[in-house]
Amino acid sequence: GALPNGRASLRHFTQAYGEALGGLQEQVASLSSGDLSAAQRRVADGRAGRASQKKAAAASVIGKSLGNTANRVEAGVKLESMAMAVAPKGKKATYAAEKKAAAAKAKTKEEAEE
Repeated sequence: GALPNGRASLRHFTQAYGEALGGLQEQVASLSSGDLSAAQRRVADGRAGRASQKKAAAASVIGKSLGNTANRVEAGVKLESMAMAVAPKGKKATYAAEKKAAAAKAKTKEEAEE
């Protein structure tokens, strides 16, 4: 693999450090003035952001694990709805059905664009 670029890493660190330091200075100023609501809002925003990231990550994992099965089911439904009901038997037949469904989907997409 490629070795990390020392200068690029240093630039990234310097930028991230500067942003963190600036945010910290703002927080210290707001807390020293007695404004606790701003700090509470930041904490609540951070928690909400982390919760939404966690939820999105979980949904992504579930979607990826069901992706192939869902695609095959969708391909089967499309074939049946197109009156091309073929009883797929084995991997080759399933693959062929998926290819036909993908071609039909591409064709309808092209027609819709025109």
